[in-house]
Amino acid sequence: MRFHPHRGTFGRSFMKHFKSLAPLVAVFLACTVCGEETTTITGRIVDSDTDSKVWIGLFSSPLQRGAEAKNWTSVQSEDFTLDVPKNEDVILVALRKNFTPITEEVSADSQSSEIQLEFGQGSTLRGTVFSTDDIEVPDATLKINPVETLQISLPEEMQFEWTSSSDGTFEISGLIPGSYEVQVATLYTRPALFSVRVSEEESSPRTFALNDAYFVRGHVQDYDGEEVSGAEVSAYMHVAFLGEFPRETVRSGSAGEFQVGPFIKGQQMSLSAMEPIRGSTYSNEVFSGNLEVTLVLSKMVTVQGVVLDSSTGLPIEAFLLKVWGQGWVRNHQIFSSEGIISVEVDSEAWAIVIDAPNYDVHFDTPIELVSLEVYDKGTIELDPGKRLTGTVTDAIDGEPVEGAQIWRGIIQEHQYPTGRETFIFRYLFERVSTTTSAQGEFSLEPMPSGESVIHVRAPDYTSQEIQLDALTTHLDIALKTWESVKSLLVGKVQTVTGDSIPASLDIFHVENNSGFGTRTNEDGTFEEDMYPGTVTVQARSDLGKSERVTVSLEEGATKEILLVIDPTGRISGTITGLQGAEGAFLSVLSGIQTVRNSGRLENGEFQISGVGLGSFSLRARTTMNRQLVIPFELSEDADDVRLDVSFQGNSRLYGLVKWINESASDFKVRVIGKEKGSMVGWSDILDDGTYEIQGLNDGEYWIEIAADEYEYDTVDGSSGNRLMDVVVNGDTEFSFGMDSF
Repeated sequence: MRFHPHRGTFGRSFMKHFKSLAPLVAVFLACTVCGEETTTITGRIVDSDTDSKVWIGLFSSPLQRGAEAKNWTSVQSEDFTLDVPKNEDVILVALRKNFTPITEEVSADSQSSEIQLEFGQGSTLRGTVFSTDDIEVPDATLKINPVETLQISLPEEMQFEWTSSSDGTFEISGLIPGSYEVQVATLYTRPALFSVRVSEEESSPRTFALNDAYFVRGHVQDYDGEEVSGAEVSAYMHVAFLGEFPRETVRSGSAGEFQVGPFIKGQQMSLSAMEPIRGSTYSNEVFSGNLEVTLVLSKMVTVQGVVLDSSTGLPIEAFLLKVWGQGWVRNHQIFSSEGIISVEVDSEAWAIVIDAPNYDVHFDTPIELVSLEVYDKGTIELDPGKRLTGTVTDAIDGEPVEGAQIWRGIIQEHQYPTGRETFIFRYLFERVSTTTSAQGEFSLEPMPSGESVIHVRAPDYTSQEIQLDALTTHLDIALKTWESVKSLLVGKVQTVTGDSIPASLDIFHVENNSGFGTRTNEDGTFEEDMYPGTVTVQARSDLGKSERVTVSLEEGATKEILLVIDPTGRISGTITGLQGAEGAFLSVLSGIQTVRNSGRLENGEFQISGVGLGSFSLRARTTMNRQLVIPFELSEDADDVRLDVSFQGNSRLYGLVKWINESASDFKVRVIGKEKGSMVGWSDILDDGTYEIQGLNDGEYWIEIAADEYEYDTVDGSSGNRLMDVVVNGDTEFSFGMDSF
């Protein structure tokens, strides 16, 4: 039986044939029409491409705008079957990427016939996606609804998407002439919508220019200024001072060129490069829109030495030399009958580890290689490791504990672990660790010949840290269950007037040197299971924070505490003028002492309570390195103050700092507005001597230079090293040499 193509709603119809066929071998796909009696029809897709999925939807007849399908079925074979409502006229809509949609009526009296779907080629939409700074955008995702005219909603799993190529171009085929909305999205920018009209004739390529989407571009060079191809360039986006996340990585091209992005305007990031043979770079602080970034790989330093067995004096012929830098690790497997080390390492390396089978591990950290050509480690003697064996059992019933984890720790030299100690601990945790067998037995090596520490933990048991003397080679360990030793900490948070309030809790276990955060119930009460020992607790809320309370928890006991928050002293106001991805962080200072901090804030209202009474200053720092400091007072008569924080500046100060006989890259340029309460801004000095400070107000400023690690906590944000004056008006270039002062 022949069916007529649907005409009208889609504009010009493409011929679609529904013909009677001989019985077909069908692939059944679940598409039962819930709640209705159905019958099964068979069909065939003409010129089927098994890599091109077809979606078939069934709708009530007649087809209405915005109609919901009775069901959608995916088909990826030449032959198929469909369950359709019995004795009911339905509209069949078939969709296939890069082909025109098919829409036809399947009448009740034709349901015994087989159908045939033949897709037409349709019209094509071509074009290029550009960023705001006019750079072609690769890997942009373009979405379009092939039945836009009917506004039929499509299931999420069958969105029709296309991706722009490496040069930003795209091609979307299978469109019926008409008007469409195309959504263009990238990973780090806001989606954009573009209205287009597709005609039957070949149309000119379209240009989709994204708003608020900027790249970072530049080149990678080695220490001698030669372009470096194939370097891994990584951009770490700064997020709310919680570290650097996420990470975007690209490779430099044949001429050392790279580009990352696009990102929204004002996105701050740390940019670095690494090449396995030629080294890596320091992190460079940049913002989206920087298109002339130069990343210079650090020089290489030769590491020399000889590795011997401390007990025999003989060379160790095979060992691993591992080198750590900022965000990278490189392994050098060394085979030498004389135990000789001679390798080139990146001058930015901060740790070297020498690890040989059956020997104690040698750690060399922190190290400073930047000023060296050769790092001669001389003779390194490795102590032969010993093996520690033992069993882990339940302290109550003596049964073996299977799957307990045992690893070698360190004997700490400081109350709080240093960076060196943390690094060594983490390395040993991965290198010298084991788990117990079904019989609770373990074997751990290599262990040092002298005193050492091991850690033991198992699910549902308390952890142990055990110190061993030089003679211990066997150890039996009994673990107590968590339920048998846990203490209960209960308490309540209230104001000075006795009102119960919900709050966040900061809980720190002194002996374990560990802590965690949690929240109370809505009535301010809380209960926490804790390890026995000394614990400190502090409550925080929008009304302020309590004093930190110290309690001693005994094994199996319950301890009650009361935390009191004084809400006296409140400031509120509005933040304006933040740009793009820029965020602000507020701190209330009493002199240089921090009283309260906020989280990351956007443009809009803010409020900070529990400040107290007296003279204070509100410091607002942004992720674009801008700062405002506003003095204020709170008293018994006026314990509520409103402050407006305005970052309205759109001007830019940039230039070149000319240094004498040494690098300026460890320093910052900082500008301080001369008027009281004016803006402060700062910038790193890059390796090429350039700096850039964005978002300034027009006006008169002082310029100063200070060390990179210097903290600015004075009221006006300065360090007192005022060097010269500058007037900012729009884009202002100001270059100077240190001999100018």
